[in-house]
Amino acid sequence: MDKTRVGDAEGLMFFNMDEARALDAMTARIVPSEPDGLGAREAGVVAYIDRSVAGYFRDLQGIYRVGLQQLDDSCRAGRGRIFADLLTADQDDVLASLDRADTDLTMPAQAAANADGRDDLLARFFAIVREHTIQGMFCDPIYGGNRNFTGWKLIGFPGAQWGYSADQMQEGFDATTIPILSLSDLQRTRTGSSND
Repeated sequence: MDKTRVGDAEGLMFFNMDEARALDAMTARIVPSEPDGLGAREAGVVAYIDRSVAGYFRDLQGIYRVGLQQLDDSCRAGRGRIFADLLTADQDDVLASLDRADTDLTMPAQAAANADGRDDLLARFFAIVREHTIQGMFCDPIYGGNRNFTGWKLIGFPGAQWGYSADQMQEGFDATTIPILSLSDLQRTRTGSSND
């Protein structure tokens, strides 16, 4: 069983430690760690989701709180353990069943949080977590995810650049040779150049 270190360094703004542990287990199965350490856990995806749900996505606080609780209740009832304590193969089985469930993704989040159907809510909840995991994996680090450019290294994306040279624009150019920059790197560059 993987142990989460969520919140140890950064602290949590919305989730409690049990919720963060369940969410960490989910995101780590959506984008598992590669042998070279490039996965959702290394990218700090839970920190991204925690900050987002505490702020911009605060309308989703209800479905996160209810969804994480129902996920653990469902796993405890069906498999004898909460989600984070399941073997990874069992976690994958649970998430695959949620992925297969029919879901009306046009349903507003609040309506989904109040829906009577547990499976519908969990399927909707899983779709939200999957979307936020991808965002946290590949966003600019300024938003709290993609720690150490983990997501960008995984796909060979050089990040935020002022522009590209003619050679870099050629087909077949290896973009992984371009130093990765974030939005904050560009801001520092601009600030430095304006002080010259």
